[in-house]
Amino acid sequence: MSINKEDIEKLAKLARIELKEGEKDKFTKDISSILGYVAKLSKVKVKDGLDFESVEDSRLREDKVVGISKEEQENLISLAPAKEKNLIKAKAVFE
Repeated sequence: MSINKEDIEKLAKLARIELKEGEKDKFTKDISSILGYVAKLSKVKVKDGLDFESVEDSRLREDKVVGISKEEQENLISLAPAKEKNLIKAKAVFE
């Protein structure tokens, strides 16, 4: 799979970054190279019994809830540029 300059421009728009013409060419080449490498990896044959698509629960770390004091929470939220009902507001990622 290859990627073209128009794809890079669409990605840059989604990421809300500006790219110079030279950067677009560089990223087109770099990302095409990465996708080519991934395509090669997908063709690698592995021994029977190895399943890389699923991960056993025992390999994952357990999530831990780490509490902070109400005062510390309020202090952190007060530092945010936008907040609502004790939550930090952020711009939408998807339009």
